[in-house]
Amino acid sequence: MALFPSIRTHSTDSSVTTQTPSASRYKVRDSPLLGRHSVVLLAKNVYSKARVAIKFHATRQQYEREKAALRALSSTYVPALEEPLEGPELAAMGLPPALVMEAGRCTLTEWLRGPGGVGGAGRGPGRDLLALKSALHQVLGALVHLHSRRLVHRDLKPANIMWFDGAHRFKLVDLAEAVPVGEVAPPCCTPLYSPPEQLRAALEGQACASAVTPAADMWAFGVVAFEVLSGSRFYGPSPSLQAVLEAVFGHSPLPCEGGEASALAGVELAQARRLIAHLVVRPPAQRWSAATCHRNALFASGDDTDQRARAWDARTQSELRPGGVGAGAGPGRRGSQLQPSLAGGGAGPQAAQASASPPERG
Repeated sequence: MALFPSIRTHSTDSSVTTQTPSASRYKVRDSPLLGRHSVVLLAKNVYSKARVAIKFHATRQQYEREKAALRALSSTYVPALEEPLEGPELAAMGLPPALVMEAGRCTLTEWLRGPGGVGGAGRGPGRDLLALKSALHQVLGALVHLHSRRLVHRDLKPANIMWFDGAHRFKLVDLAEAVPVGEVAPPCCTPLYSPPEQLRAALEGQACASAVTPAADMWAFGVVAFEVLSGSRFYGPSPSLQAVLEAVFGHSPLPCEGGEASALAGVELAQARRLIAHLVVRPPAQRWSAATCHRNALFASGDDTDQRARAWDARTQSELRPGGVGAGAGPGRRGSQLQPSLAGGGAGPQAAQASASPPERG
């Protein structure tokens, strides 16, 4: 909270109202949520009754980045931007700029706990397999959209994937570090989910354009996919930073290396093991793209043998090449048999949610 000493609230019955120029529009509930570089207030628009998140950024640069990303991207995949809060009135009160956006209901980690609240990493999945695959497919759809706009999220992890009730889907949040592909941007990483190139730039403290590529997001997605499908942490229940760095930089094996003895043995489906093995790989050029993964046999064909899965992937990959049938196709277009369940009905995350609503957060 030290980053934002001037954020003041006062109680009004069971709600809290911010002392900002928009106090007449938003009533804040619950305590502020503190992030590494931000403070988020969960609120309701008193006119539309919509739940919103008011996000105060530590720096103007992060504020501008997230504002630009939210304006450039479809609200199908990222939170809808309601309005920016900035100007002399806010500055006179000692408040940093803020963004008012659509509020999510719960993070992917919270959603994974399922009906009894006992699932999640380290405890076994609390959702059925189709719901887990559907959730990952939605995240991939968002990455396809992001990367097609030549943006890199750079901080993909379960805490930055949220379920949105109104959209009945998962969206990517916390876009303060999202930058265009190849931009020489300040280093950004979360060691448990970041690839070697991002960690190297962060350790050296130097901006590096080669660390800002869609491949960085795909490593992170591979780690997330492992944790979602196995119910275990990728690096183990309580890894040290030193152990993580040694594995990432090749001084010790990655959990997914080692054949049948690797951690991938905890992932039931052969197609899922193939997918993860082609994502959590040190050379960025060897990682599958979001578009390739989105049309992967794991989500689209239902084939449960390596031979059939490889045939499916080879066919769909040829369509993704320039001039192919599916070249440039975004999420929701050809090649997805799971898509109907994501749009409505079916047994995707929204069906699981119907039987067990995510925890109320405001």
